[in-house]
Amino acid sequence: MAHNLTVDNFRKKKPTIQEIDFFTRYKDNGLGPDDQIYIKERSQQITKAIMTLKKAYKEVIVLRKVHQFNTKETAEILDWSESKVKSKLRQSLIALEKH
Repeated sequence: MAHNLTVDNFRKKKPTIQEIDFFTRYKDNGLGPDDQIYIKERSQQITKAIMTLKKAYKEVIVLRKVHQFNTKETAEILDWSESKVKSKLRQSLIALEKH
């Protein structure tokens, strides 16, 4: 049920920065305030970079890395083959690194 709700929600609207900003969701693991500030600032940079990517790249990153769907589930959601999901994820991560 959660899977279907996520799929429906994803298809209805573009993901917002808050939905993609998964890098700021970290537990207090003993990091000092400086480290926590660095992580938060870096996560905001990464989130903005993700938002500049092509639609297909954004979709595959959000589904695979944020929502942590496996390759098969992502392929079903996007109506792609599993090999296309793998290749688009690779391409999107390369594009993200370049940004």
